[in-house]
Amino acid sequence: MRVADADHTNQTLRGFVSDAVSPPSADPVSVQGWLEDELASAAATNTSIIVDFGAGDQVIANLAREVTLVEAIKEIGLQPTAVYFIGADPDDVATVEMLLHSFAPTATIIAYARHVVARHVDPSVALRSLIERSNMLSALLDGDARLVPVPVLSCAHKLSERRVGFLDAMSGHGPEPLGPFDRQRVTTWWRAMETAFTPVLHWLP
Repeated sequence: MRVADADHTNQTLRGFVSDAVSPPSADPVSVQGWLEDELASAAATNTSIIVDFGAGDQVIANLAREVTLVEAIKEIGLQPTAVYFIGADPDDVATVEMLLHSFAPTATIIAYARHVVARHVDPSVALRSLIERSNMLSALLDGDARLVPVPVLSCAHKLSERRVGFLDAMSGHGPEPLGPFDRQRVTTWWRAMETAFTPVLHWLP
């Protein structure tokens, strides 16, 4: 599997996946050309590829103005899956709606990040409110798209600060291993993630 970090200005992903590839510059035209080459290479080598874009990135929208993106990806032999993350902020939904106009394959996952919801707000109520205000999101979820609630990991900031992956965090490996309770928090979260994503595993590499 190949991992591509398309967010050239904020390459957090490369801190966790050392062999992730990235575009040569942040220029949108350059990134678009790089993306096309990466997808074609993945298809030619029969390799799954995960491409991470930053929120609000315009490369997908620009490419979708030139080609029917889902069909183009299928034509080269890849099966496209989209994973969009939202929180309780209406701006999250607005950003996702913009992207869905450009890229909404049958295999579309809306991952609801509950950790960004204020503590005094019921995450289920906040999510229901978001969906009710978005005709596009409602229609999408009434169709083939699937909603996946992402469980809260209270020590996630420690993993980010130390650039440690989940498997190393659970095993206590790395230059700055987590303490025993945080290791157990990550293990519990990992199991919850496996359960949450079980219904959509057939869409993932």
